[in-house]
Amino acid sequence: MAIDLNKLKKELCKDELDTLLKIKKIFKDKKLKKDEITLFYPGCGDDIINPLLLSDALLSYKTVNLVLIDVELFNVMSYFRKNNIKFKSKRSKNKITVNIKTKTKTINLIHYAKDALSDWPAELQQGFDVYFERAFEICRRDDPFFVKRVLNNLNKDGLLISDCGFYDISVLKSNNLKQIKVPSNFGFYDNFKIFKKK
Repeated sequence: MAIDLNKLKKELCKDELDTLLKIKKIFKDKKLKKDEITLFYPGCGDDIINPLLLSDALLSYKTVNLVLIDVELFNVMSYFRKNNIKFKSKRSKNKITVNIKTKTKTINLIHYAKDALSDWPAELQQGFDVYFERAFEICRRDDPFFVKRVLNNLNKDGLLISDCGFYDISVLKSNNLKQIKVPSNFGFYDNFKIFKKK
């Protein structure tokens, strides 16, 4: 069964939905196109809706791997069941993988416990295409090298997306990330920023 994106949109507040629709319009002819794409989203709580909809708006893919840290995955799976989204799950030591297949796409939710970042998971070490955060500073606070790791492992042409700005844009520019213009003062925190790695 395909994921009903319109149904997911109803779960968002108006500000979030407005942001998504504007982003989708901006990226209409600029989508990141790869057969397989990896998106890293730390500190996401039980928010799986935003990365799924962002993936639809920004990316063109056959397979997307959403690497999630600190997610309330059981809430997510309950949400899938409630909306009749079929999935398979697999558990290992500190990792839970949820696999969803639609007619045209495969979505893998790869969940790690927060302490997994002390030794970065293989999916991140191999490089990722999108980094997404929302007012989340615990990783930066606990690991002084967190931002450097993110920038080093973000693939060329990859996107860094923050719904709350970014603490030091000069760091991004010095690491060959170029800001993509989006309307000012939108997003849940009125400071949505997108950067692309050159």
